[in-house]
Amino acid sequence: MAFAYIAAYNDTTEGTKVVWDKNLLSPTVIPGARRRQDAAWLARLRAEGIERLVASAPAPPREFYQGLEEFNLGQYWQAHETLEEVWQHTEYPLRLFYHGLIKLAVGFLHLERHNLTGARIQLQRAISYLGPFQPSFIGIRLDDVTLEAERRLKDAAQGEGWDSLDGLPRPRIQWALSE
Repeated sequence: MAFAYIAAYNDTTEGTKVVWDKNLLSPTVIPGARRRQDAAWLARLRAEGIERLVASAPAPPREFYQGLEEFNLGQYWQAHETLEEVWQHTEYPLRLFYHGLIKLAVGFLHLERHNLTGARIQLQRAISYLGPFQPSFIGIRLDDVTLEAERRLKDAAQGEGWDSLDGLPRPRIQWALSE
């Protein structure tokens, strides 16, 4: 019987667990590893609090501010792309914060495109990921925009009509006056 050498690591850019068996020609990807890791970090954040896990958040990169500006202009797809650059290079637990902002942008894009199922999935994940960082974090208010996401999901689910939702002002991420 041949011995199979297996090495495992977390690929932070893809967030999947990759297992390498030298008897195989390519690595085997274990589906769902990043979601499990996200869930574990969310549970830890909720139990211990952001203050305990992040003594002081590093200054956000330029792309963070660019992504917020794109979001506030309603350029949700571009905001998603810009923030993804930050997210891919960020470690836990701050990684969840950026991932929540990405989900928020994608969720509002789905609402804009009248895709209730996509909006519901993405906005609910955004609300969950951003919850531990509320009411504000690294200079931005999260409570108002997540409350707006909840309102719009509720209105869409209750059949308010897309015309009514389309007529609402664009959601905005506001700057926090103080933290």
